[in-house]
Amino acid sequence: MEASTTTDHDIPGILRMPLELLQLVTRHLTTPDYGHLRQTCKHLDAALYGGFTKEFFRKKQFMLSPFSLQALIDISNSRLANGLQHVIIGTERPLETDRYVSSLGFGAHSPLQRNSFVRHLEDHLALLSCGYDIQMMSEAFAKLANLEIVEIRDFASSRPRDGTTWKSYGFATFQTETGLTVSRRALVHHPNVDQDYSTRLFQNILRALGKANVRPKRLEVNTRHSTSGLVDRAFKVQKFDESQVIPVLAGLEAIHLDFSHSELTTLVASQEGPGDLPCALFHLRKFLSLLHSLRTLRLNFQAMNSDTETHLFLDWFQSPLPLDMPTSPIQHDPGSLPQAPPPVLLEKLEQLEIGKVAVRLDTLVGIFEKYKKTLKNVQLHRVGIKDPNPLESKTNQWAIFFRRMAQLDLNINSLTMSHLYQSRQGFPTSLALEFKDTKPSHTRKWRGHDLRGALKDFVQHAQVDWPPEPQSDDDDDGSENSMEDSMDEYDDVDDT
Repeated sequence: MEASTTTDHDIPGILRMPLELLQLVTRHLTTPDYGHLRQTCKHLDAALYGGFTKEFFRKKQFMLSPFSLQALIDISNSRLANGLQHVIIGTERPLETDRYVSSLGFGAHSPLQRNSFVRHLEDHLALLSCGYDIQMMSEAFAKLANLEIVEIRDFASSRPRDGTTWKSYGFATFQTETGLTVSRRALVHHPNVDQDYSTRLFQNILRALGKANVRPKRLEVNTRHSTSGLVDRAFKVQKFDESQVIPVLAGLEAIHLDFSHSELTTLVASQEGPGDLPCALFHLRKFLSLLHSLRTLRLNFQAMNSDTETHLFLDWFQSPLPLDMPTSPIQHDPGSLPQAPPPVLLEKLEQLEIGKVAVRLDTLVGIFEKYKKTLKNVQLHRVGIKDPNPLESKTNQWAIFFRRMAQLDLNINSLTMSHLYQSRQGFPTSLALEFKDTKPSHTRKWRGHDLRGALKDFVQHAQVDWPPEPQSDDDDDGSENSMEDSMDEYDDVDDT
């Protein structure tokens, strides 16, 4: 019997496609269809594996539930582990507060769904109370050889392929088993508990990384809800955590931080005599001193509803190192007030992003003067300059800022500014800054090597959206000049 032979004509056309063309075709498939195509044969599975893992498993979002974290562990034990570089832990979770339990909308017809919600809630609470979330994250992190970014976020990012969003793994299962839709918000943001939850999540991720002996390059806290930011106690490194957490912090090259207002502020000994002073973001100041490899820093103050707190911290952040800088950590006697942490210098800082804060002009300039030797990339988003001048004065504080920046001999080659403004005491609304030479006018991006020239250009085109001048009571619409102006207008109309 003759052996059968296979010719090129017998091979389906899709298998003869160049890889680039095949990947282009798959971009237009839905996720289920994409999965079915991969399962057609081993050849297609192998050909599409790289693109598949990059799209679906390079970055993955989970939540603190046994089901979700077990999926993370399963991925870390599979061939997909090497492709996972970015792990996101979402803040979604079921809540047991009476207000939310009573508003879930369960009727008498859905006892199984109600029991499912109770089970998810009990599993979540047990996970936290036993500290097993640290254990599960640590087990997974230890096997992710290419893990570079760990992120906390309170939102779902867009997903182009299916026109939907990437939700935390386990969210859809929760919805299916409980019958709850997103609009019912069983997994919600709650102002009374979010800060504690974000703080716990931040600290436990650091503990899990330390326990796994993993050193990611980036740690990000990106929040869109004002209740999800980190309060100051999130940055306290406990004594029992130091041996594992400090090495993780020392290896970070980038960190993004979103803050919330701290109701309790640490008091420190006054430097000017007996007494005490509040030290805004006391633990954050000490935390920053542990980031020895940091190159990128984002400070987002969206939920800091205390101008005094942000002013005190940023004034400390821009302060130069003292001449008598201690060479070792200051030992604190528990029987006395602690000393305020000395200023720090992030010696490798190249990129600085500041957002959603109003700051004094001298403080903002001082930050760039302090880091002028290393800074290369600056981003300012919704940053305002406090105008100390009287209400009737029209001084463009940003023009002054740009002129002073030009005198600092900076090495910045990339500058992005968006939604800048200046605020004035006694004036209820902020005054937006607009760039006349760009569209949209609230955003200005620059890249290049002539920063001084760019700053000169900014001065010429940046203008404050001043409020209209109030009309004087002495103005008379029936005056001679007013009548002449009005007649001129009518003459213009008649001429056309």
